[in-house]
Amino acid sequence: MPKRSPALEARRSELIVLLMMMEAERTGYEIRTLLQEWNIDRCLPVSPTTIYRALQRLSDEGCMTSKSRKLGRYPVSTVYAINDKGRARYKEHLLAESVFTLTAYSLDAFLGLAAFLDNKERQKIVRDWQKEAVIRIADLDARIKDTTKGPGHTYGKPFSEWLLLDHERDMLKAELVWMDKYLEIGKTKPSKT
Repeated sequence: MPKRSPALEARRSELIVLLMMMEAERTGYEIRTLLQEWNIDRCLPVSPTTIYRALQRLSDEGCMTSKSRKLGRYPVSTVYAINDKGRARYKEHLLAESVFTLTAYSLDAFLGLAAFLDNKERQKIVRDWQKEAVIRIADLDARIKDTTKGPGHTYGKPFSEWLLLDHERDMLKAELVWMDKYLEIGKTKPSKT
């Protein structure tokens, strides 16, 4: 797994913390618990230390307020609440994370984090991802079809390279189908039951 930059890690941890704060004020411990319950740490791994640093940074920068709370015999906890500046930071980070990189596999995690973006904004991002995925698939097809011979190559490339290229292409094709489904669902209004 490639090493991520500290700036990227800080942005992602802030994004996760801000998401957790959108509906209710929370302590750092409550955020860590939700990370596990919602399986966010499966897609975007963050350590407890990273969460507490993000809370402190966001609080210091005025993106949230904090107060002390004492519950029963438990020690005093700091409870954080998001404010308008924090909501703006959430959107800023989300849009920075929405850029298509090599593959679209992280789109599902992004859409989960984008729960508080307007539906039209989420759909625009998905359409942008679709365009980039189509370009990437065309590039992968060209690389797979390239039969230039070289040492240790079979049919133009080593089997392991061919296998990885083929897998990435097929996964992106599946993502495109899923994105179409997501966009179609977004056109309908939820039924009231």
